[in-house]
Amino acid sequence: MNINPKNITPILDFMDRAGLLPRRVVLLLGDMARGDFAFQEQLYLAESIHLHIKVEAVDSLPHELIATHGGQARNAAVGYIKYCFPEGLNIIFSSIPVSEEEKSGQQRGSFPYLDHIGIDIRKEDMESKKVFGKIPCIASFFSWPVVKQSGEGKKVSCCHVQVDEKYWVYPTEEVFYEFALGKLHVSEKMFGCDLRPAHPSLNLPKEQSCCCPDSSAEERIAQSCTGDKPVCIGKNCEVTVSFMMRKCSGEVLEERTTDNPITYTHGIGEIMRSLESALEGATKGDERTIKLAYDELGLGCDCFIDVKVLKVMLERSE
Repeated sequence: MNINPKNITPILDFMDRAGLLPRRVVLLLGDMARGDFAFQEQLYLAESIHLHIKVEAVDSLPHELIATHGGQARNAAVGYIKYCFPEGLNIIFSSIPVSEEEKSGQQRGSFPYLDHIGIDIRKEDMESKKVFGKIPCIASFFSWPVVKQSGEGKKVSCCHVQVDEKYWVYPTEEVFYEFALGKLHVSEKMFGCDLRPAHPSLNLPKEQSCCCPDSSAEERIAQSCTGDKPVCIGKNCEVTVSFMMRKCSGEVLEERTTDNPITYTHGIGEIMRSLESALEGATKGDERTIKLAYDELGLGCDCFIDVKVLKVMLERSE
């Protein structure tokens, strides 16, 4: 394992004394160091972990003091900075909106507060992908909501950086885990920004705006809503989706990419009922992670399917 949360305690203690993060973060990382942490296998493969801390103003942080305690600034932008520390710990501070809650005007706490804890799996070998694929099953065992973000060749972007795909897990309404798979691609050009999905219980509309304040007018227009109301999936809609179906072990059973999607008519029994129920009301671009019971599949075990809605038409064309 590349990371031992116990070894990063001195850094966290400094941050706590400096008033840069909530004390509860130290306790949370202590829980991760225990052998009964639910995502121990994913943590074992991680190259780094990161804390994303929301602050009132990034410019007001004691940057020189952070540097004297081993923090190396990376990926600095307006309202955003990432500090890399030894022992595989990265701490991100931001004062710009990076989540759907913030874009909707909600603030999850008093500054500074923890937005999420990230577990960064950078290897792209089969073992890493298999372990990454187990995340929905683990979350389901504890009845924790889980959201898939991108994949199938479309990377997840955050301003100047990209990764292949992510899972977001919400054990409570206050503690969120981000699992990122794939190498971190860094560029001087602006990739755009995929906002952190809100806790599913909030039922917030999907935000398409970029969090990056210095994106060009052309980018902002391209990333904003057109004003047209999206078509929601309902009975008799023609729906095109891509998907990946996995066993709880992470083994991939079937995959249909954006180059080879499926199209079905919703509400007439062309796909399994559990899939139809989960996709009801979704719009183009929405992603769902859905549990399929073993009795639906005849495989002797539960499975999970990551689905992305590619196209929705009001009724199937003849």
